[in-house]
Amino acid sequence: MANISTGNQVGEIAIELYDKDSRRQVIQPFTDGWDDAVIKTKKWLNGQHPIFEGAFTIDGAIALVDVLKIDNSKFSNHWHMIEVKSSTSLKKIQIEDAAFQYFVVSLCGVKLSSVSLACIDNHWNYINEGDYNGLVVEYDITEQVRELQEDVKVWLFDAHSVAEQSKEPTVAMGNQCNSPYECEFKAYCEGQSDRAMFPVEWLPQRRGKLKEFIAKNKIKDMRDIPDERLNEQQTLVKQCTVNNAYFLDKESAKQAMQHCHYPLYFLDFETINFGVPRWLDTSPYQQIPFQFSIHKVSDKGIISHKEFLDFSGNDPSFLLANQLIKDCEEGGSILVYNQAFEKKRIQELAERFPHIADNLLAINQRIVDLLPICKKYYYHPKQEGSWSIKKVLPNMVPTLNYGELEGVQHGGEAMDAFIEAVHPETTEKRRQEIDCQLRAYCKLDTWAMVGIWEFFNSSQ
Repeated sequence: MANISTGNQVGEIAIELYDKDSRRQVIQPFTDGWDDAVIKTKKWLNGQHPIFEGAFTIDGAIALVDVLKIDNSKFSNHWHMIEVKSSTSLKKIQIEDAAFQYFVVSLCGVKLSSVSLACIDNHWNYINEGDYNGLVVEYDITEQVRELQEDVKVWLFDAHSVAEQSKEPTVAMGNQCNSPYECEFKAYCEGQSDRAMFPVEWLPQRRGKLKEFIAKNKIKDMRDIPDERLNEQQTLVKQCTVNNAYFLDKESAKQAMQHCHYPLYFLDFETINFGVPRWLDTSPYQQIPFQFSIHKVSDKGIISHKEFLDFSGNDPSFLLANQLIKDCEEGGSILVYNQAFEKKRIQELAERFPHIADNLLAINQRIVDLLPICKKYYYHPKQEGSWSIKKVLPNMVPTLNYGELEGVQHGGEAMDAFIEAVHPETTEKRRQEIDCQLRAYCKLDTWAMVGIWEFFNSSQ
C-alpha cells in the first residue's frame, strides 16, 4: 500500500516538474480504457506539449510511457522519453523495461532522440513548502537501451511462444521466483511442486559460494547440503530442524546481560518513510518515528508503560524526541531488538535538533541489543531460520501472540495505518480504531522484549 502511494505521488510530482507551463496532456488508460488511451496518444503526438502515461500497442505488445517531451534541439519532431521511478538508484530491470518501451514506441512510428530514467535523490532535502525541484535526478540511458533492442526481439518471441502453448511450461522454481521481484504466481507454483521437508530457504545467510552450490545442484532440502559447507549458525539451524530439537544456553545469555542496570527500559519505534517528503527538513525515504512504546522494569520488578503516538499530521519528530528524553530520564539500560534501527533513528533526531542532541545521544549510550543474544544462545526449529521477534516469541512466551492483534500485526501495516490515520478524509471513528490498533501493536513489541528478558533470566 505505502509503495503504491509513493509511486502515485512521484508520478504526480513528475507532472509538475516536467510541465512547468501547465500544458500537460495526461492520459488515463485505466480510467478511460486502453483503446481510448491509444487513440489520444496518437492524436497528441501531433502536438508539441508533454504527454504523460502515453499508451502504445503493436503486434501484441503494449507499453505505457511515463513522460514524452518534444525534443527539437537536434532533430525535427523527435521526442525525449523519460521513465520515472520511485527507487533511489538505477536498476538493471528498469533499463530493460525502458528498452522494451523504446522498442514498442519506435515500432509505432514515434521518433525518439533519447531515453532517461528519473530516480529519487534520497540525499535531497525538502526545505521549501511545495517546492520539489531536485527530488528526482535524470540518468541518460539512451545507449544502453539501444544496445538491448535485439534482445527485446528475443524476449517478445519467447513471450509469444509461451503464450501460444496449450500447457503451462515446466520450469523449476528458483532465484527467478523472487528476483528482481517476487512473482505473482509463486504461491501457485509452490502448491504444484513437492515441498521439501526441511526447505533450504530456512538456512540463514545463504550467500556467496553456498548460494552458488545450492543453485548449481538444485538443492531443495537442507539435508542435502554437506555440513562442511555451512557456518556455525547454519549448522545449528540444520541440526535443530532435522532433529526437531531446540537449542538454549541460558547461563551464557544471562552472563551476556549482566552489565544491564535497573531500571530497565524496553524500547521500540514505529516509523514512516515517505518517498515524497511531507515535512520540511526531511529527505526521501527518511525513517521518521511517529510512535514509541516503553516498558519500564524497576529493580523491585514493578512494570510500568509509557507511549507516544502523534496523528496530528504535523512532523512528530520534535515532540517524540522530547517525550523520549523525559520517559528515559532516570538512567538504567535501554533494551531494544536490533539496535541498528533504534540507534540510527535517535542519531538522526540528534542531528535535526542540536539543542537536545546531548540528551538523545546519551540514550544511545545506554542501549543494549537483545537480538544478538537470541541469535547466539537460542534457536527453535519453528523459527524456520529467522530470529525476528515474531518468530522467536511464540516458543519463548506462548501466551503472547501477534496473530491475536486486530488490524496491525507488522511494521508494514503500521505504516499503512499511520498514512490512513493522518489522511484528512479519514473519519474520527476510524482514526480512533487505528489509534487503538497501533498502540496495541507497539505495546506488544516492547512487552515481548520483557518476555524474552524474563525467559533468559528465569530459574526454570
